[in-house]
Amino acid sequence: MHPIAMTTENDVEENALIHESHLQPCSQTIAVSAVLPTKRRKHDNTGTNTALSVQLYSALKAGPHSQQFLHHQYTEMNDNLCTFLNQGWSEHPQMRYACSRLLAGMIVLDTSSGKAIVVNCVEVYGRRCTVDSHRESFRTRRGTSSSSLPSEITKYPHVWPTSIRDGDGTKLILGTKTFNALITSSLRLDKSSDPEIGPTTSSFCLETSVKSLNTQLFVKDSAWHAASALAINENAKAISSYDNLFQLRQLRTRFHHQSTYIRCRSFNEPTDDLTTPPYTVFTLADWDNGGDDAEYRLDSQLIQLVALAVIRSEETRPPTLAKQKVSAIRSKLKKDGAVCKVFDSIIGQYVTNVETVHIIGNRILNEELQKFANLLASPITKANNSVRRAIATVMAS
Repeated sequence: MHPIAMTTENDVEENALIHESHLQPCSQTIAVSAVLPTKRRKHDNTGTNTALSVQLYSALKAGPHSQQFLHHQYTEMNDNLCTFLNQGWSEHPQMRYACSRLLAGMIVLDTSSGKAIVVNCVEVYGRRCTVDSHRESFRTRRGTSSSSLPSEITKYPHVWPTSIRDGDGTKLILGTKTFNALITSSLRLDKSSDPEIGPTTSSFCLETSVKSLNTQLFVKDSAWHAASALAINENAKAISSYDNLFQLRQLRTRFHHQSTYIRCRSFNEPTDDLTTPPYTVFTLADWDNGGDDAEYRLDSQLIQLVALAVIRSEETRPPTLAKQKVSAIRSKLKKDGAVCKVFDSIIGQYVTNVETVHIIGNRILNEELQKFANLLASPITKANNSVRRAIATVMAS
C-alpha cells in the first residue's frame, strides 16, 4: 500500500492508502500525487512543490531502482526553470555550466508509454556560431529540418525534449532557445535495462511531437541548488573544480577552436567519478586497461596535452604545444604505422629553432588531431563497455 494525496474538484485534499495496481486507473478520474516522507526545508526557489506525479511514482515503483530514487526530491519543469534554461550565453557565459548542471540527474518520463530514464551525463551546445562552433546545424536535408529548437506549442515554455536521427543513430536531446543538451549516459528506471552510454539512446525515443508533448521532466533538487550557485558566479570556467578533462564534451573535430574546450559536460552524483563517465578522446588515456604504451593511450595523451594547454591558458595568452612533449610521446611507439605517421606530421610542423606551435587557429594541427580522434573511435566504444558495467554496479548498490 502507498500513501497518496487526492485533490477533489473543490480543491479539497484527502489522504489515502492505495494499492500499486490501482494508481494509474485512479489518476484518470481524480488528481492524485504520491506522498513521500521528506525533510522540511527553509525555502524552495524552484517555485513548486516536490510531490511526485502519480505516473512517475508508479514508474519508479515498477523498476528495480525505486529505493535509490524515491528518497530524492524532484521538481517538475516549470516557468522558473524554463526561464533559467533560456538565458543568453553571450550575456551570461556562466549559464552554459549552470544549465548543464541543472539537467544532470533529471528524470524524463514518457507518460504515453510509462517509460522513464535518469540522465546520468549531459553535455550542452550553444545555438549560435559565435558562441559555440559545435552548434546544432539548422540546414534542411532532403526537404526536412532536423532540429531540437522548441516548436510553437510545447509542454514547457521554450523547452523541448525530442529524438533526432543522424548518421550515428538516434540521439535524445533537450532543446531550448539558447542551447541543445545531448544526453550521453542514461538508465531506464521503469524496468531492468543496461545503461546506455554514448551519443545515441535507443531505449527511450521521442520520435514524434505527440510523444514530446506527453513527456514530463523532473529536475533533481540537488542539481537545482548546484546550478543556482553556478548561475551567480560570473567567473565560472567549469562545472566543478575536479576532473576538468572529463567535463569536456565528446568531440572529434575543430581542435583549433576555443569553444571545443568549454567544460560543460555534467554528471548525476552517483555517476560522478572516474569509472562511470563516458570516455572521450580527452579521457581515454585514463582508461584503466591495456599497457601504458598502447597506441590508443598515446593518441589520447597527446590530445590531453592540447586540451590542458588551452585550459591552463584561460584565454590570457595563446596556448601552445611543445615539440619536446610531442616527441616524448612519439618515442614510446613500438612500431611504424598510421599513428606514427600522424605524430611525424605534427612534429614536422615545427620550424627550425622554434619549439612550440599555436593551438587555436592552427588548421594544420587540427587536421592531424582529427585523424587521432577517428582512430580512437573503436577503443572508446570498447572502453565504454566498462563504463556500462560500472554504472550497473553503482545503481545496483
